[in-house]
Formats: sequence, structure tokens, C-alpha cells
Amino acid sequence: MKSILTIITFSFILMISCVKHDSDPGCEVKGTWMGRWTAGTQEGTWLCNANNEGTNFGGYVFAWFDFPLLENHGLVADGTLRDSQISLKHYFSGATITVKGSVTDSSASGNFSVSGIGVSGSWQGKKMPMLNILATDSFTLDVNESYIYGLACDAERNRLYIASNNEIMVYGYNGGLIRTFNVVKTGNPCFDGNHLWFCNGSYGKIIETDTLGNALSEFQAPNSYSDAIMVDGENLKVSSGYSRKIYSFSKVGTSLGSHDYAYLNISGFGKYGNGYLAISQTFPGTLFSMNSSGVPVRAFRFTNGNLYGLAIDGEDVWCISQRYIMSSNNPPRPPTTDIKLYKLKLI
Repeated sequence: MKSILTIITFSFILMISCVKHDSDPGCEVKGTWMGRWTAGTQEGTWLCNANNEGTNFGGYVFAWFDFPLLENHGLVADGTLRDSQISLKHYFSGATITVKGSVTDSSASGNFSVSGIGVSGSWQGKKMPMLNILATDSFTLDVNESYIYGLACDAERNRLYIASNNEIMVYGYNGGLIRTFNVVKTGNPCFDGNHLWFCNGSYGKIIETDTLGNALSEFQAPNSYSDAIMVDGENLKVSSGYSRKIYSFSKVGTSLGSHDYAYLNISGFGKYGNGYLAISQTFPGTLFSMNSSGVPVRAFRFTNGNLYGLAIDGEDVWCISQRYIMSSNNPPRPPTTDIKLYKLKLI
């Protein structure tokens, strides 16, 4: 392991409790927070979601390091928030990250250090405004798959295409299963009004099929690792957490440029005004609006599950939540999954 840490992107994603403390009865931290950190000449971002249970917080710390063991990998961290004071310590790969600070109704700040690799700095941020959206319906999906890639919607026929490990499942807007079919290579899908398009990070290609699963075309993805795909007029866009960029390209694979994004990994996104609506597997249960530069602007949290896929039909937004439920250890049983399809409405 190298002794010097080169941070390319560093975002704290922490799950903080929402508590009105006796010593500071006006302190209400429930909501989504974002900010920046600095460490000498290095700087980056952090993002956190506040819950309303107890006095503990835990969540996700995402960092890019210059040694391969942790490149593009996150660290799960747990800490406490008591009397408006934040305290977190986490051990990883021979080093320790320590975060301390304070929070008020609308701002937060503090210091952090990473022992063993000689990095320390400060962080500060603010609470994000809430996205104007309502959860209007949800359906439990009977899916015998351990992994959901995402979903796409056909607004004209009121159909939802849900991509899992091995097949595509077609559901109606009422949550009823219509049919299933296989594709040559599944992945995160989108629908352009006629055909389905898939991106698969491990495959490195964009695949076009008809709505029966017949392969029509494929070409190399703009980046070797793609997480999510969306339709943008006559063109397509993909996000890549590896490069932290959103790439634009034509339906024959011609590159149309790219731009950076920050604060979270995108696992599903769609057009929203001049920017995007987006979800992240590493940021459970939260829908974000992002500007055209890929920076989160507003947020709305509606479930505790991890979100997979996002599809937009006018004012309606569809996404899938997958939550693992631990089973009894006597006798030992594998965990079960609760998979729900959510319908949200922009207001």
C-alpha cells in the first residue's frame, strides 16, 4: 500500500439521526445534507441522509484512493450524533478515518483525519431543500431473482420492463406481471418508444433489442464501465461511477461529449427539466434532482431499501426498492428479499 493518499473524489455519505435534543430543542437535522471537504490542496464532496430513529447514524463513505484495494470502493461507517455533536471512527486497510463536527438546523461542519496515511482536513455543508414529489403507490414484486438491474417504461402502452439477473419481466402499471423474455445480455435498461437499450458494466457494450428480446445492434460503450442509461431525445446517455462522468452518444455509438458529476454514484436517471432525476444504490431510498452539471439540488427520501432503476412517464416516476430481510438463525436460513415497485408523482 502506498503511504501517500491521492484523493480523486471523496464523498462522505452518512446516515444521521433526527433528534430534537434537550440541550438544543430547535435542532432538527432530518433531511438530506451535502457539502465539501478540504485537506491541504485536495478537496472533494460529501452527502448524507438523516433518518428519525434513535441517536445513532451509519451510512456510506465513498473514496478513491491511489492503491488498488480500495479504488472505487466504499466504506460502511457507523457513528453517533448526540447533543448536536457528530462523532465517527472507522478502520480500513491499516488506516483509521475519524470524523468529528457539529450540526444545527441548516448547517454542519467539522474536521476529519485518516491515520496511517497522513491526511487531515475540514468539512462543511448545509441541508438540501426537499424535492416536491409524493409516493402515490407501491406494489410488491414476486421476483425469484437476487439482483435487479433496473427498469424502463413504455408510456404509450403502460408497460414497465424490469431487468433482473436472467430475464426481462414486463409489468403493467397496476403491478401485474404480463410476461417475461430473455435477452442476449441483460443490464440496466431504457426505452426509446420503440426499442430497449441496455448497459452492462461488466460487458462494456450498449445493446439494442426489440420488446421480445431479439438483438438488433450493439456497440462499445463510451466508457468501459457504465452503470445507468437514459434516453435523451434522439440520443442516449450513460453514467459511469468509475470515471464519475455522464456520457452522451448517438444510437449508433457516436460520441457526443461528456461532463462530470459529483456527490453520489448514479444507478438510474432520467431527464428532468434542464437536468436529471437520479437514484443511487449507495444512497438508500432517496430520489435526487440534479442540475445539468450533475450536482444534486433537491432530495426526497421515501423508503429504506436500495433503489434499482428509474423510469419517468410525464409527472409519474417509477423505481424499484430492494430490501434484504434477515431470517431466523434457528434453523439457519438465507435472507429473503422484499422487492417493491414504487410510483411517485412530481408536484
